Amino acid sequence: MTELPVTWNRTFKVWWLLLWRSLTLSVLGGGLFGAFVGVIGGLMGMPQESITGFAQVTGFIVGNVVFLLIVKTAFRKRFKGFRLAMVADEVTPAESAPPPQTGSSPW
Repeated sequence: MTELPVTWNRTFKVWWLLLWRSLTLSVLGGGLFGAFVGVIGGLMGMPQESITGFAQVTGFIVGNVVFLLIVKTAFRKRFKGFRLAMVADEVTPAESAPPPQTGSSPW
């Protein structure tokens, strides 16, 4: 695997992917879910202040979950000439070895 330099062109492509997908999917998904919660709360006779707060919180949570999924899918996306990847730091064999067992329980 060849590590490519971080250029403005590549940075812009990743930024644009995250921006347009988050604006459309997170905002729409969170907003629609918040509106749905608001309508259900209204039909259940909840006070307006409670509905507003609950709809905002649930919309925020759904929007962030959707954004997390967007970030995860960005790692599967193949851009023109590159893709994102998580690469482990180089470690020495001593650092990657498990700690020695002493045979006694810490409990």
